[in-house]
Amino acid sequence: MLKIKHTKNMNKRKIEYIILIIVFLIVAFSNSLDLLFIKSDAILNAEILKTDENKNLAIENKELKEAVNFYEKTNRQYIVSKVKFRDIYNFQEEITIFKGQNDGLKKGMAVMDQNGLIGVIKKVNKNSSLVRLLTNKESKISVKINNTYGILQMQDAKLVVSNITNYAEVTKDTEIYTSGIGNLPGNILIGKVKEINLDNLEIEKIIQVDLMANLAKINYVYVVGAV
Repeated sequence: MLKIKHTKNMNKRKIEYIILIIVFLIVAFSNSLDLLFIKSDAILNAEILKTDENKNLAIENKELKEAVNFYEKTNRQYIVSKVKFRDIYNFQEEITIFKGQNDGLKKGMAVMDQNGLIGVIKKVNKNSSLVRLLTNKESKISVKINNTYGILQMQDAKLVVSNITNYAEVTKDTEIYTSGIGNLPGNILIGKVKEINLDNLEIEKIIQVDLMANLAKINYVYVVGAV
């Protein structure tokens, strides 16, 4: 009986010793484990950043190639610029580009992306310019739909063409161009007719516009120079 009790005590002590050793090893190597995990996280984060950077470079190279192709296949003269700044609080109002007076830019020049008109030069500095976007509440552009002329502007948070008589022949998906009246050159593509409604008096057509340009994503722009 005493022998059995002694054996149980010995086993209990062995278990206690093993537990103590395990605790000691955990405490002793905890800093090393932390450093290992930190190092692993750092390597993983670096790889993620490198992957993202490569993706961004690939996208930028693609956009730059598109800019060169667009420049070469058109008859107009353009001044190509990358977007310098875009305020999130005025996201639909304006952008700042890198080119300015030193590059031959002037107030009132038309600004495009590779798909169509996006806005007009509002202010010019020596090495940068402010572009008023078409979705700016102050923007008003003279446009042409077939042989009918109207004004492109924002109304009730929608981009529309107004001043179009009810008798004008306008159909959905008809392309909309700058009219050439005023400072902007004519025949710059803007968009297509998305929806046609009448005003309250049923005298004028109010035409909602589907822009060709993607104003939510503008990286490179083309300022229209001489024809």
